[in-house]
Amino acid sequence: MMIRLFTILLFSILVVSCTNRKLTKKEIAAANKCRDNWQYINLQDTVSGEVLYHAKASFGCGVLTSASLTIIKTTEKDTIRILWRCNTEIDFKVNQRVKIIPEQQTAHPVMLPLTTSQFDCIIYRTYYGNIKSF
Repeated sequence: MMIRLFTILLFSILVVSCTNRKLTKKEIAAANKCRDNWQYINLQDTVSGEVLYHAKASFGCGVLTSASLTIIKTTEKDTIRILWRCNTEIDFKVNQRVKIIPEQQTAHPVMLPLTTSQFDCIIYRTYYGNIKSF
């Protein structure tokens, strides 16, 4: 069982590292420091807004769960982060109008895209949800 888990983890790291540019140790440390401050909250209602940034999940879900990461400016002029589990297919453009359907946070870890953005250290409220374009 332990060998199987190690093999899956190693394969996942290889897949992720091959799909994105290499981040420097400084970028990884900065992203991890900022991500430690994110506040995970359960979204209560459907929310609408515009996409400011989007990164698809690095790999499909299986033994490990991945999520895409989208920054959205809501119609209430709030800016939030949405994690959409297992979204490797759908991509969103900047300024695209979308609707977020709430999902509950999971108890197990979720792998996020390795890319970093200018929003990592300024947007803390993070929700899980499905995103639909208008």
